[in-house]
Amino acid sequence: MKMNKNKVMLMGFGSQGTRIASAISAQPDFQLDGICVRTSNVFAHIAHRKGYPIHVPREKDVDSFKKANMTVQGTLSGALPRIDVIVDATPSGVEKMNKNEWYSQYDLKCIFQAGETHSMLLTFPCFTLQLIINLLRMRIPFEYHRRFSLP
Repeated sequence: MKMNKNKVMLMGFGSQGTRIASAISAQPDFQLDGICVRTSNVFAHIAHRKGYPIHVPREKDVDSFKKANMTVQGTLSGALPRIDVIVDATPSGVEKMNKNEWYSQYDLKCIFQAGETHSMLLTFPCFTLQLIINLLRMRIPFEYHRRFSLP
């Protein structure tokens, strides 16, 4: 019997994102559907070599990847409708912009794992990676998760 895997998008792929991608990939019931990065820096090259599908926030971000001979799967807005959960591992301040620009438009479970602030934790459900993996495995509805937001 084929298992339905939870599709995860990783936003940001730096020092924390590389570890998070490995953790997600090691879960039998999760699929790393892709990573989303803006530039073809050294971390993007690592992701490319590992075979992770690369997405960009906006179409204009594709050029740097073409110059580096890296394939881009598409834009973040094109990927989000098929995603079950997004893990945001971007620096402090960026996660709020991401939440307002993209995540709030979709019914997504979100994890802010890197630069989150206390104000973000109070205004949007945030969980540790292990907690959300466990909650998703139990198939608890998202509205129920919100009670577990951390102050």
